[in-house]
Amino acid sequence: FEKNKKLYLHLSVQRDGDDVGELSAWTLDGTDLTQQGTILRVSQPYPNHNAGQIVFGQDGMLYVGMGDGGWRNDPHNHGQNGATLLGSLLRLDVDKKDDGYTIPIDNPFIDNPAVADEAWAIGLRNPWKFSFAPDGRAIVADVGQNAFEEVSIVTAGDNLGWNTREARHCFPPNS
Repeated sequence: FEKNKKLYLHLSVQRDGDDVGELSAWTLDGTDLTQQGTILRVSQPYPNHNAGQIVFGQDGMLYVGMGDGGWRNDPHNHGQNGATLLGSLLRLDVDKKDDGYTIPIDNPFIDNPAVADEAWAIGLRNPWKFSFAPDGRAIVADVGQNAFEEVSIVTAGDNLGWNTREARHCFPPNS
């Protein structure tokens, strides 16, 4: 995705034997593609459920889908741990001259010390695909555990419930 004459790319890669999600900025001058830097790097405990889609919203902010980091049942409880960037839909302002981002001052959790300021919504398992409705709500496809896949309408500040809920159902199912 392009903004400010920069291209943005999110990858799930291995660095020094660890799985990480990396968001980077690039410039394209003719046929010369140059990486400007890594904007965000998030450790992933497992090589699956890392999501990674990026989209510029109608508000000009960059949204990044971050999975819970993988494995079954979210063993590290990332979905309900707002302090981690995992299991979240992030909202970043990349409208800067240098390489990096700022946190939009109207992000919904900015005054909540229990949730990362970058988070726009939490409680997601693997938000692998999303887009925006004309009113700014996100339509998010999220992977279920065993029984339910879900497509959710998400607004700023939502907690979709993973790993205490799978779609609208209690998780684990016998709880």
